[in-house]
Amino acid sequence: MKQMSSPGLPQWPKLWFDAELQLATIVVRHATWRSYEWACWTTEVMVWMVNGIILLGAWLVFETPNIGVRIGLVLVAWIVCTGLASMATRKTFRDPLARFVFATTTTVWATTDSVIFKSRLYVSPVVAWREWKGRPIRFKFVVESDPDAVSYLTDHRGDKDWPRGPINEAAIISLVVTTPSSQTSAVPTNHTNLQRAIPISEVSSRHAQKFSTVFSAALDLVSPKAEQIEQSVNLGVDIDAV
Repeated sequence: MKQMSSPGLPQWPKLWFDAELQLATIVVRHATWRSYEWACWTTEVMVWMVNGIILLGAWLVFETPNIGVRIGLVLVAWIVCTGLASMATRKTFRDPLARFVFATTTTVWATTDSVIFKSRLYVSPVVAWREWKGRPIRFKFVVESDPDAVSYLTDHRGDKDWPRGPINEAAIISLVVTTPSSQTSAVPTNHTNLQRAIPISEVSSRHAQKFSTVFSAALDLVSPKAEQIEQSVNLGVDIDAV
């Protein structure tokens, strides 16, 4: 299996192709708005822990016979330090937690017979066959806004520290399956074809087009004219990497 590269392909996600097995594979680990949600919850727990440690440390440092003075000094030190510590904790840990710890993995396999994908949206891999009752199935990938993210943002409109950017950029990439209703027509039209959109994965709208491009390239590689496509999509240097 070799990594495919072309001026038309983004540097990420990576597309791998096994010519002998006629198998195209994309495995990508990426953050979603849910990753940022989990990262925010975790960061807030860390903030409370840091604040508790600061309070305990200040209590141990300011040892004075007068308990009232000691409490006053501890409160002043705690108020001054916790604001800076809370901001530093959120800035330092939120993005790494979302992008690495709570990131999700989306996997897509494309063969001459089917498209298989696995993501957080499904317990088991989903298989979409490229032929049904002798009729060819046509596939395309579309990107739409994530309705769950929109609803979530509405419910948390008052939370200033919540990740509004990632939630506003939340999108869903779906596989649109088109089945010709007539055996004599394999060309999609508005009247002779049935369509169904199958959600594949939650993505960021900033990267959604990259996902769609690579997924479409995987389908092209295992299509009947894959040999011609492979001549233009082969091992090489990606212009984005230069």
